[in-house]
Amino acid sequence: MIEHLELDAVVPVLPVDPGKETPWVVGTLTLTEHGVRVDIPYVTHEEQFKTVSEWIDGESPPENLFVTTNDLQMSLFGLSYGGHSWNLGRGTVQGFINVEEALMKQRDGNPLDPLLVEEVRSEIDGLIEWSGLSSVVTSSTSTGEGRTRRNTIHYTVSSVDGLIWTQGEATLSISSSWNGKGRHGIHIEDRCVLTTKFDEPRPFVDHLVEQRKFIALLSLIFGTAVSFRNHQIRDFRFTDKTINGTVHGFPYVELISRETIREYATEKPSAADLRFPLIRMSNLTSETLTKWGEDYDSLARFLLPVVGLLRVRNIFVENTVINAAMSLEAFGKTVVGRVDGEEDTYWQEKPILATYIFRGIKTLHLSWESIAASEVGLARAIAKNYNAIKHPDKGEFPDSFHTKVLGQFATNIVRLNALKLVTREEEYAKVDAETIFRGLTELFELNNLFINDDGIIMSDKPLPTG
Repeated sequence: MIEHLELDAVVPVLPVDPGKETPWVVGTLTLTEHGVRVDIPYVTHEEQFKTVSEWIDGESPPENLFVTTNDLQMSLFGLSYGGHSWNLGRGTVQGFINVEEALMKQRDGNPLDPLLVEEVRSEIDGLIEWSGLSSVVTSSTSTGEGRTRRNTIHYTVSSVDGLIWTQGEATLSISSSWNGKGRHGIHIEDRCVLTTKFDEPRPFVDHLVEQRKFIALLSLIFGTAVSFRNHQIRDFRFTDKTINGTVHGFPYVELISRETIREYATEKPSAADLRFPLIRMSNLTSETLTKWGEDYDSLARFLLPVVGLLRVRNIFVENTVINAAMSLEAFGKTVVGRVDGEEDTYWQEKPILATYIFRGIKTLHLSWESIAASEVGLARAIAKNYNAIKHPDKGEFPDSFHTKVLGQFATNIVRLNALKLVTREEEYAKVDAETIFRGLTELFELNNLFINDDGIIMSDKPLPTG
């Protein structure tokens, strides 16, 4: 029985309407980055296709469908009309039905019920690197001497639990997983999953909302896009049975969601992207992750511009500055209050964008002397660059290299402030806050650039005095 479909799969299927005695029809099920779609051809004004014609012509397919073949069973939920194609000369129509969520198994109970599940586990980029968990432990023994010596390797494979925490009504956990299917010989693929559970079955989207909060944190920790790569659900209505109907297990069943399937096709982060997270799971506590989940919505205006930025690859450098400046402005206005020295950034004795950016810089207590005359100068440089990009009356776009570097500085300032907000003091102390700026400061030094107090990037770095 097929338990997994790859992107661009096309499978002939028999759609079964669970609500009525619908005559059998044949169609195809397609999986693309836009989700699962069922295509059903039919002939107009033929009794055999009356029900299908009602689905398409009336733009009202059933909420759920079950599709089957000799080696495939799929339960489809959240169906909607997806269009149609006519051949007027032959009186034939190709109807298209979009699927919100598809599961690789038939569900027990009333097939008309909406999809509600107790547990969802998801594979996410970077999770295994961040958690450090592994399901595989190896050991070796040797017997004999010389030519009679024999070496034996022992593999112990077992899931390992990481952090467990609560977010609202959900319980989240991180654990290792593994897969040994599909190849001859010994092949064990180490995996790591994020799991959400509710006390009562809930819509998949409820699980997704809680998991996306964690994905936002992981993106900030790595400073790169991390995506969903797989979802599986476990629920008492998806069972393994013997021939006589006795239930003997509740397996994990793959779920394909229109909400996340596009991420499957995105480029995965490189090993270099995942090498230096700001902090690893071993340095955090469950309480910290609970706090992140609790504070996430109230910090949305601060977090989302940069979180959204990190989730898009190959973005224009100008967008980096715009989004990061938006985050810092929200941080300076709504998260932190007045800080020492900010008066130097005022315009006509009032805070401006440079002031709010200055507040984000000041809270980090870092040294910027190798690239800027002062924290005020760095804040003004980011603000000037942002304003020059945003406002057409400022003349030409600023130098693209300056924009690139300032955007990365601003983004990293946001990342650090997000961690500083959510972590305890002893946890944040384990963050190597200066490492993420090292490559940027080296670029400044290699190009002999320096930011003066007015926020202007000069091509000749002033010589030290004294």
